[in-house]
Amino acid sequence: MPRQRSTSKQASARPTSVKSPTDIDREVGKRLRVLREEAGMSQTALGARSGVTFQQVQKYENGVNRLPINRLIEFCEALSVPASQVLDGLSTARQRKAPTTAAPHRARRQAHEGMG
Repeated sequence: MPRQRSTSKQASARPTSVKSPTDIDREVGKRLRVLREEAGMSQTALGARSGVTFQQVQKYENGVNRLPINRLIEFCEALSVPASQVLDGLSTARQRKAPTTAAPHRARRQAHEGMG
């Protein structure tokens, strides 16, 4: 018996757990590019050593695609550098912004206290 099609909209083919690249992903890509260039290796050569196309290497370096940690380790092994060389200092690149809603409430409360 054929499967009935639902009349509701189909879910996106992209899983909801996949996140868009972040500033950290872009920074990792920049660092990867620098290390690759310092090693005198092309995107094609790095991709071949890691089992991906040069286009995929390019997407990682440009921060278009997120770089999985296992792939990062493969790249670092191909470049003969420790993964820490790419990852060190990234936590400071992701500092949270202070909440902006606290100041107006505090100012209002101080104005009321000053009236009484």
